[in-house]
Amino acid sequence: MVPYSARIGRNPKTGAAVSVPGRRSIHFKTGLELRDKLNAARVVYPVIKDL
Repeated sequence: MVPYSARIGRNPKTGAAVSVPGRRSIHFKTGLELRDKLNAARVVYPVIKDL
């Protein structure tokens, strides 16, 4: 678990200051086996230059 402290954020639509409460979030590093499977499953699409 990674703790994030409370902070003051900004509403992107109005620009008004908003208080963002502190929270805890899960953090993990993938193992080598999972990382290899995810990277191997990447689909490569061909690039078409002239349409």
